[in-house]
Amino acid sequence: MEVNVSTELYIFLSTVGAGLAIGLVYDLFRVVRARAKATGLFADLQDIIFWLITTGIVFTVIFVTNNGRIRWFEFMGVILGLVLYFFTISWIICRVLNWFLSILVKFFLICFKIILTPVVFLYKIISKPIRCIHRLIRKALRKCWRRVSASCVSMRKQIRIKRTKT
Repeated sequence: MEVNVSTELYIFLSTVGAGLAIGLVYDLFRVVRARAKATGLFADLQDIIFWLITTGIVFTVIFVTNNGRIRWFEFMGVILGLVLYFFTISWIICRVLNWFLSILVKFFLICFKIILTPVVFLYKIISKPIRCIHRLIRKALRKCWRRVSASCVSMRKQIRIKRTKT
């Protein structure tokens, strides 16, 4: 199969784009990790997910653009894309991602409050009568328990008296 310069340039620029995409994914994981203060197992899980996504991006670009044939300039394109990304727009993307995540967190907190407000309201309405009923039942059970324990004590005394007589 004949490969001309324009095809190789297309493949190279595609891998540069893959490097830019990998840099974007890296910044996304970096911002999420910093915001979540991820350590231990959560950080390890993020690393595994990052590398799976990175592998998927690289192999997809290689298979789509070059039918799965690996050439040395493809790796150079990925590295060049990463370097270009980190030296040009990484700081902008990090700021935008931080801003977007803060808005997303606020949105979810507002939704959570909206969903939880009726539940809290119902709890406040229902909890007082339930507590009163619980107290009444507890008092009644204590009285019953005292009577039962008193009758058990008297039964024990009667049994002891019968044993001593015989």
